[in-house]
Amino acid sequence: VRAFSAVPMHALCGVMMGFLITLSIFEKKHNYINLFLAIFIPVGMHGLYNYSLASKVVSNQLANVILFVFFLRAIYLFRDMKKRQKETKMFHMKNYTITTTNFIQASTSVLLIYLGLNYLVSI
Repeated sequence: VRAFSAVPMHALCGVMMGFLITLSIFEKKHNYINLFLAIFIPVGMHGLYNYSLASKVVSNQLANVILFVFFLRAIYLFRDMKKRQKETKMFHMKNYTITTTNFIQASTSVLLIYLGLNYLVSI
């Protein structure tokens, strides 16, 4: 299962990250939240995928379900973005610049959340 699903999983993680970073740069609202989600969602997807393949508790077929669900989500996101592009001038002007400080803050927030979740699961 891992041999055939690893490449699509990494591609979907890259698609989600790129999509959310694009939203962070070009939308007028929720820039930091989109930057945070650009790190949070792919890391969570990858962690859930790895857990489903390495765990004896969860079936290996969960990895296929995860890939399918995120593939459908990527298709929906691109349809939505294409519709918004046609309706407005969404991608003609940058509204937000991602700096090193912003990226470090978002990465630190994601790390702390996942460390907290890991602690809660291990209790």
